This record gives sequence, C-alpha cells and structure tokens, in this order.
Amino acid sequence: VSMLPTFTGVLRNVGGATYRDVTLLSFARNSSGLPANEPMTLDVAFGLTPRVSGGSLALGLQLKDAGNSSGFSIVKKSSFGMEYAVRESVAFRLGYGVGTGLDGLHAGFGFRGRRANLNFAWSTEEVGTPAASEIERRWFMQYQLRVF
Repeated sequence: VSMLPTFTGVLRNVGGATYRDVTLLSFARNSSGLPANEPMTLDVAFGLTPRVSGGSLALGLQLKDAGNSSGFSIVKKSSFGMEYAVRESVAFRLGYGVGTGLDGLHAGFGFRGRRANLNFAWSTEEVGTPAASEIERRWFMQYQLRVF
C-alpha cells in the first residue's frame, strides 16, 4: 500500500483502575494514603511511512486521552513526530508535544538488526492535574530480541 497508512488506538486502565486500602499484613497503625482512581483513557494515532532515497521516513500524529478524562487541553495532549531509517539499520527520531514550549521536544535513535533492536530516547510529559502540572523528563532504553 502506498505510503503505508496506519491508524492506532490504545486503551489504558480498561474498566478504570481503582485502589483499596486493604493489606494482608499491616505493620502501620495508620494508612499511608491511596492514589487517586484512574479512569479508562483512549489514545489515538495516525501515521504514514513513505519510501525515500536511502531508507524510509515515518510520520506520525498522536492524541493522548482522546476522551479527555484528565481535563488537560487537547492542545497539550497532541504530538507529532518523525523517524528516518537509513537502510533499515539506523533510525533517527524527532518529535514535539504541542503546547509545551521547548520542553515538548523529544529525540531518539536506534539500531536495527535481523534479530535485535537497541533504542534510546529522551522524552518529556506533562503530569499532575490541569491546576498543578509539571513537565517530567524521561530517558528510555529498549532492547528488543526477536525469536521468530
């Protein structure tokens, strides 16, 4: 298929994540508190992968929490990015989370082999509540081994 279009959806906390103040063996006399319940969310994305000279270029648009259970503005939950793969062996990635200024930049690179991949990435994400949010920086390393 020309341009290899993809549509993706991810459900998180299917049915909602709830926490209870129950333990099998209690050492403390008072509760340390419970995290807030987490409602189910849906992330949606669209991508294209055209072939270019010397490799492939993957382009993607993403919207986290499409049902807006978090209360953040839709602009702050939107992002886009691209990956350029040189001869399908080395990949360079760059992305941007809309509405987060320069803190919204994401970057990464990876090495692809016949049986394994090694990926490194740097990303930021806005966490907290709409009234009290902050930018959290995250570093990722992924080693992927294929058996089949």
